[in-house]
Order: sequence, then C-alpha cells, then structure tokens
Amino acid sequence: SSSCSSSSSSSSCSSSSSSTPADGLVVLSGADIAWDIATTLKPYVPCVTISDIGLVAEDMGLTGSEQHLMQQRVLDTVKRQHPNVYPITLSKDARRECYSEQILNTLFHCRTPPVGTGFSHLDWQGYVRMNEEFAKAVEQVYSEGDVILVYDYHFMLLPLMLRQAIPKATIVVHWATVFPSSEMFRILPQREALLSGLLGADLITFQAYAFHRQFANTCRMLKGSGGLAGVRIAIVPRGLDPAPWLQQMRLQKSGGAADWEELREKLGGRTVFVSVDSISANSGIPHKMVAFRHFLQEHPEYINRVVFVQAAITDSTAPDTFLDQDPRQLLSETECHELLSQVYHFVGCINSEFGAVASQAVHFLTVPWTAEGLSPLFACADVCLATSVRESFSWAAYAFILCQKFSNKGVLVLSEFSGSAQALGAGALMVNPWNARAFAAALHDAVNMSEQERAERHAYAYRYCTKHSDKMWARQLLTELGTVLRTPSREGQISGETASA
Repeated sequence: SSSCSSSSSSSSCSSSSSSTPADGLVVLSGADIAWDIATTLKPYVPCVTISDIGLVAEDMGLTGSEQHLMQQRVLDTVKRQHPNVYPITLSKDARRECYSEQILNTLFHCRTPPVGTGFSHLDWQGYVRMNEEFAKAVEQVYSEGDVILVYDYHFMLLPLMLRQAIPKATIVVHWATVFPSSEMFRILPQREALLSGLLGADLITFQAYAFHRQFANTCRMLKGSGGLAGVRIAIVPRGLDPAPWLQQMRLQKSGGAADWEELREKLGGRTVFVSVDSISANSGIPHKMVAFRHFLQEHPEYINRVVFVQAAITDSTAPDTFLDQDPRQLLSETECHELLSQVYHFVGCINSEFGAVASQAVHFLTVPWTAEGLSPLFACADVCLATSVRESFSWAAYAFILCQKFSNKGVLVLSEFSGSAQALGAGALMVNPWNARAFAAALHDAVNMSEQERAERHAYAYRYCTKHSDKMWARQLLTELGTVLRTPSREGQISGETASA
C-alpha cells in the first residue's frame, strides 16, 4: 500500500534555526511509513495523510457492485476515524509490486534480479501506472505553497511527473534505502526513465555518504557532467526514536528485577551474543552462524561459556521504515524456506558440535517487533551482531545502544556494508561479514574488551543515537528544504525521458 499527506492550511514549516515559507507538506510512501513520517514532522509542519486502502474486497468472491460498496464503507470509516486522512484506492493495474520489490529493491541491494522476472513490459506498466495515479492524487490535494516529499524507490518516476503537472511545486525526495553503484544501476533497462524521474526533484536526501556518492556518480555516467544541474543532494540520515526503548528500560528498572536480568539467568549466566534481523537475503544470518562457529573452533575455551541468540522478525509488526524492505515481498515462499533451512542447518551443526543438552550454543527464535518484546534481549547482550550484508540503516544497532544505557555497556559489532557504519563506526567493531575468520577474531576481541573501552565506545554511540534521532532528521530535512526554497525556481528547467506504459 502507499500513501501521501498534505495540508492546505496556511502556516510555516520551521527548522531549529530558520523558518521555511511552506504552507504544508505532501508525503508519498507506503501507508505505515507515511504515517510515521507525518507524526515525526507534525511539530514542524502541518500534514494530512492520504492512504491507499487497497482493493479490500478483491479476493472475497464479491460482485463488482458489492466490492465498490465495501470499499466505500472502508473509505467512509477511515475518514470518520481519522479526519486528517484522505484515503484513496489504486486500480488493479497500478498494484503490481513485482517491479518495485523483485527488481528495484533486489538490485539496489547489490543482487541481480532473476532473468525474466519483473523485467516484463507488464510489470513496468504497473509501476508506471502506480506513479501516474499518485501524481493525480497529489494534484487533487496540492495547494500553492505546499512542499511535496517523495519517500523511496516505489516512486522514482513521480518527481518528474509532478514537475510537469505542477511546474512551480517544491519537490523533495528522501532516499531511505541503499543506492547502488553506477554499474549495478545500469543493469536496469528503464534506467534513463527512472533517473530522469528522480531528477525532477529540487532536493534529494540520502541516508549515508556512500549512497550520496553513488547517486552522483550514476548521474554523471548516464546524464553527463550537467546531470545534476538544479538539483540539490544532501545527506540527511534518519534515526530511531529513543523514547520507547528508554522508557521500557526505565520501567524494568523501577519494577525490581529487570526482564533482561531474568533472561541472563535463563541463559545460564554465560556471555551473550545477540542478533535481531528480518528473514531476508540481506540480513546475513548464515554469515553470523559461520563466524560464530569459527570463533568456537579457534577458541574452544569459550565452549559452554558463550551463547548466541539469533532472533528473527517475521510478523507484520516490523516497520518497513527501518527494515529496508518487507522480507515477505522480497523472498518467495520457496526462497524463504531455503534460507530458513540453511539457518536451521547451521544451528543444528553448531549445537551438535559445541552444545550440550542443558546448554545450547545457539538459540534461534522468532519475535514480534516491539520495544517491549525486544528491549530485554538487547539489554542482556554482551555483544550485538548488526552485520547485514547490505542495508541503509541498522535499527538494531541503535536499539541495542539505547537499551544498554541501563545494563552492561555491551559491544556492538557492525557490518562495513551498513549505511550506519560511518555514523556508529567509532563506537563499534567493524567487520566484513564475508570474511569469516576476521569476523570471528572480532567476536574474540569483543568478549575480551576492557570495561573502560566498552564504556567509552558505548558513550560515543549513545550520544550519537540520542542526538541524531528521528526529530533531528526532521529538523535537518527542513533546514535543507529552507535552502532550496531560497534558490530560484526550476520551472522550465526540467527535461528528461518521460516514462510511458
């Protein structure tokens, strides 16, 4: 599903240091993400969310008139319960997610899409149609002075469509996922249309410098030295809201014996390695298993003295905002089964080789994504493995650092390929997940790190996480927006290949 938000009220959009003369904000993204963004930006700019409610009766065996009646009831209910929400429905032709997920998101995470999957003209048509229908929806709610914020890869064509429909509009793109190298991007048959679509924006912001650089290189390769003319690109990383995690830890501390302390007892008082990931090809769960096995093989003195808890998030509570992708959309049932089979194989091998009846070396479990459910796990950890093979933002690393505020100041082991590596690198041990022996050596360094060094690394990372929160992201975004609004209009300057179905 997808959504947008807008406001026609007259007010100002302000940052921490300046005021931006915008009347409102239009946000386009998935429904949950748009609502999250609107909530984050609400203290600074008025927002009204427009959500795609989907084809709610499509698979219920109803007639066309019955489907229409049910959808209308849902629309009326949403409007009544949420006055600031303007719900819409997309046509069947606009709801093909194959191109967005199996092609764009797969390739952006440096994995080539399967041959013949998603490259079909029909899949591309669905992607174009979805962008066209959202462009029409924005035109209906847009008021002069509003700013349009487009969020992520589902709407790469939309900025240019909106530029052509509303030439004077101020358009911002926040690229929340990974942006690939120019060599990977060039694989896309529709690369010119996609890049031209993005370049219809006035401002494009990225999660990390690496993605900023790779986008600029791609523009130079495909568009020439003047490809970025009139477009401002900036690094504006999203953070994690510290409040829910810190609140959970304070509640546990005030209630006597904390949940995380009880969990440590259940794990036999051993040194605890923890990792929390979605079930996806990017999470690198098998790589962690291999590294942990190498660690025990190289250092047998730690057998029965350490335990690895690998938690997998598989339910709908996981926020797309921080997981880079919905793993259920990226992996087919067969692929998911194959990945889980591989993980179960590693778990069985490690426990067979190093475990005992009363003390398994590895625990693999599924958990819901809630601060209440995950905070004890993060807090009890001595070492947290946030070692995906590719991601834009490591929410698990942030959550671990926040939860460790009231516990034992554990060590963060972070992937070099995470978009959070540059931000948190000074407070973590950096690893290449593909180098199993070096990864295992980092685990040994982590369990042997002095208490003083652990405290110093945690203090650095904690300061960063609490300072660069979601609220800081909102203020930085609006500051960049203010810079754009003070520059001459781009009306009449945009050219490029217009996508067509």
